[in-house]
Amino acid sequence: MRGAALILGVALGAGVGPRPARAQPAPAVSVPRVPIEVDNCAEPPPGMTPDQIKVQASEHFDRGEVLYEQGDYTRAVADLVWAYCMAPRYYTILKSIGQAYERALDYEKAIAYFELYAERIPADAVRATPCDPDPQADRYTMKARIKVLSQLPARVQIDTPVKASVDLAQQGEIAGRQVVSGAPFDVPGGRTYTATIRADGYVTVTRQIETHVGRPTTEFVPLARETGKVRIRVTPAEAKIALDNSYVGTGAAEVTIEARHYTLLVDAPDYVPLTVGIDVLPGREVNHPYELQPIAQFGHRQLLLYSGIAGAVVGSAGLGVSGNQTLAGVGTLAGAAGGLVAAYYGTERDVPLGTSSLTITSSLIGGVAGLDVGLVFGGNDTLFADATGSRTGRAMAGGGLVLGAVTGYVVGEKKHVRPGDAAVVNSGALWGGVAGHLLGFTFLAPNSTIGGLGLVGLAMGTTGGVLLTQYYAASRKHAALIDASGVAGMITGVATANLIFNQRRVSTADTAATRVTQERTADFALGGLAVGLILGGVLTRTVDLPKIPAQLQVGQAATSDGKTATTYGLGGTW
Repeated sequence: MRGAALILGVALGAGVGPRPARAQPAPAVSVPRVPIEVDNCAEPPPGMTPDQIKVQASEHFDRGEVLYEQGDYTRAVADLVWAYCMAPRYYTILKSIGQAYERALDYEKAIAYFELYAERIPADAVRATPCDPDPQADRYTMKARIKVLSQLPARVQIDTPVKASVDLAQQGEIAGRQVVSGAPFDVPGGRTYTATIRADGYVTVTRQIETHVGRPTTEFVPLARETGKVRIRVTPAEAKIALDNSYVGTGAAEVTIEARHYTLLVDAPDYVPLTVGIDVLPGREVNHPYELQPIAQFGHRQLLLYSGIAGAVVGSAGLGVSGNQTLAGVGTLAGAAGGLVAAYYGTERDVPLGTSSLTITSSLIGGVAGLDVGLVFGGNDTLFADATGSRTGRAMAGGGLVLGAVTGYVVGEKKHVRPGDAAVVNSGALWGGVAGHLLGFTFLAPNSTIGGLGLVGLAMGTTGGVLLTQYYAASRKHAALIDASGVAGMITGVATANLIFNQRRVSTADTAATRVTQERTADFALGGLAVGLILGGVLTRTVDLPKIPAQLQVGQAATSDGKTATTYGLGGTW
């Protein structure tokens, strides 16, 4: 660049004339022409004289030369471009700019400036000093240099999260190909290529890749798995469906997911869980119908036990109506024996657990209904007093036990009731009846009214339980947890009432105070029952969902520098 400074001095000493018309650069042969700074030179500030322009151009050139020697090529280019734009006759400065870009490894701009320099050498140009190269010979030297730089390859590397093949094409012609992604390959630089990335089971991706002469280009391309649609239909309709431990539906599922192998889990209360492998095919729809097999559960033993107890109650109620204690005792023994014999010989040994549970539930419902009917028609007599009304109520309760048991057994055998459904009906009847009776006590109603409210609550609870089984499948465990919540709520309510209001002892002779205490206790018991049942339902809402544990998840993610990193974590669905 020292010889260039001497030539600049000679040129500027001759004065600054009008700008010559700039010749268009010759079409590039190997490297597309990139825009350069001198394509849009700014005009000198208005009012500047030629001498002032000469001085500024010389100052910028000198500063650019110093920066070049110091290795600050970016700032050197800025000053050299300014010097050239001030003195466009000084064509040799184009070579200096090209050399600065070459040192900065920006070969495309270096080529553009070298080409423009070769074009601007006049046909009659001679050496400015004996030490300078011959301009005509330098033109050919520069063209050879351009050729060498143009042949510097661009190294392209495409990284993907999985093994993939990569094709680079330009204008429909394959310029490079790698069977395994991540392996670098060399292509002519300064061009835009279309990269096509393919991997088995993944969506093909196309990406525009800008390359630069003599410089590497690395890109990370994430790949998405191909998807397919899967339809799953399961019997029974309340079965829960999960794919790879992720819940997708109940009874039926239709999802579009990644095309690969999955583990299907189908689970329902009182049925044998099903675990199978299924393959989801890319771009296709697959259908999988399944039918779960019920778990073989038998209730003959519990039916025998209950029949003995219920028979004893019926016998005692039937023969104890007369008020004779001896007859009541004989009736109890005879009833227990009769119940056991009837259940042992009148039912199958393999009676399903659902039928057995419904038989017991229906029998209890019938017994409570009989007691309430006795209260309704027995006037205001105390339930267990030796009054004609209460004896009639006990007799009706015994008859209700028998009638309810027969009805439940017949319905269970005909409808093939599940144990969970029987438990739901039992819970509905239990809490409906309890709520009805408690409501009567809160109003200090007579026994006939309490019996009526109990019948209404029992009927509504039983009906609600039956309707609930038509839309929701619950297990016996689920129903038992909700029942336990109701009991806990009632106990908490009674305890709260005692802590707040019943700190002092109330005399049994104080009838008014006793009635007030009973009313408050019933109020709190009813409120605690409602809260307990609601909380139990909310807290146990996922009891009957498939057991989907958290699993270790290993994946890959792109980092800020375009590389891949392995990630670890826990995943699942709750």
